[in-house]
Order: sequence, then C-alpha cells, then structure tokens
Amino acid sequence: MAQLFKKNIIKEKLIDFEIQKFEEKLEIIKKWHNDYHNGSLKTDKEISRAPGWTQDFLGEILDYTRKPSENFTYDTEYTVLGQRPDFVLCNFNRWNT
Repeated sequence: MAQLFKKNIIKEKLIDFEIQKFEEKLEIIKKWHNDYHNGSLKTDKEISRAPGWTQDFLGEILDYTRKPSENFTYDTEYTVLGQRPDFVLCNFNRWNT
C-alpha cells in the first residue's frame, strides 16, 4: 500500500516536535480511559457524554476553539447539507466572511 508521507520526512519533522501541555493532555486521556474501563462510559448513552468528550478532545487536547472565539474552529450546533453531525471542524471565520 502506498504511504501518504515518506518516512524520512516524518522523522525529520518529529525531531523538534513538541506537544504543548503534554502532561495535562495525557491526564485527560487517562481520565477517559479509566472511565471506559472502570466507569460508566461503556453503558452511558452517547448523547449524554458527547459534550464532555468533544470539549476534552477537541478543545483541550487538540486545541480547537469554539464560540465566542472570533476565529472558532469547531462547532457542535451546525447543520451541513441538512445533516447534524456530532461536530464540525472548520475555519468558521473564513466561511462567514
């Protein structure tokens, strides 16, 4: 199977790569992992957990922003082609100009 990126390019880019607030982000992932294995995540309804998951993973770990940020990059209350996905990633400022 063809590779999307050449391995030597990836290795070169990773030399100086740093994840900001790595320990804090790792703790969030561990919290969800623990809830999956020891808590109620497996049995809860998706709709009750989606807001927390979205905020933790998109907002805290991946650093996407939502309203009221002027240049928000994700939204959970957005309709795309008549459908309501769990979330939408985009540069919304560009769409709205």
